[in-house]
Amino acid sequence: MSGDAARRSAADRGGLLLVQAKGELKGIIQHAFGVVTADARHYVPRSEGRKMFWSSRPYLACIVSVLTWCVTAWTIVPLLFIWGPRFYAIGFYFFGFLTQHAGLAEDSYDHRLKPPGHS
Repeated sequence: MSGDAARRSAADRGGLLLVQAKGELKGIIQHAFGVVTADARHYVPRSEGRKMFWSSRPYLACIVSVLTWCVTAWTIVPLLFIWGPRFYAIGFYFFGFLTQHAGLAEDSYDHRLKPPGHS
């Protein structure tokens, strides 16, 4: 891969992460106000919906407080320390992702299930 292609590839991943982060922030806000998103309907059992709503509220409060801190201090350093690694350490994410999903049973969302033949 040439240097230009590598730079474009990294920029594409960064842009994709920004779009993904925007979507996740929208979902967190919706959950904090008690709205179930389509993804949550698919992945979260109904019995855990209330827990999802209550856990998203303090998380949203943390996001708002860090953003407030950044604005009042006129710096983005707190943001870089808390949520920045998600964007600038994406290479390490794939190591964890691959090892976690390598032994996942096929067509299963439950990471506790293993494929047949694995103990």
